[in-house]
Amino acid sequence: MSFHESYKRKIGEENKAENSKLIVNCTQGKLVGTLENMALALYNLPYGSDQGRFMPVGEPDKWSGSRDATKPVSIFPQSPSSIEQLALNKRSF
Repeated sequence: MSFHESYKRKIGEENKAENSKLIVNCTQGKLVGTLENMALALYNLPYGSDQGRFMPVGEPDKWSGSRDATKPVSIFPQSPSSIEQLALNKRSF
C-alpha cells in the first residue's frame, strides 16, 4: 500500500473530498481545518500571546469550543524585498 493510499484511509473516506472540514485537537483547544490537495490546511493560528512591547512572546491563549482555521486572513502590507526593489528600480529608467 502506498503512502497516499494509507493516508486516505487514515483520514477516512468521508474526508476525501476537497475542502472537507477536519477537526484537530491541540493544547489550546479544537481547530477546524480543511483538506487541500490531500494535506491538512490550518490558517490563522495564534503564534503566542502578547506579553508587552520588547518582551518574548507568551504561550498562545486557550479557547473554548472550536476555532475556525479554514480561511486565510489578509496579510499586513510589506515593503518589497531587495530583489523586488532592484526590479522596480530597473523599470524606472
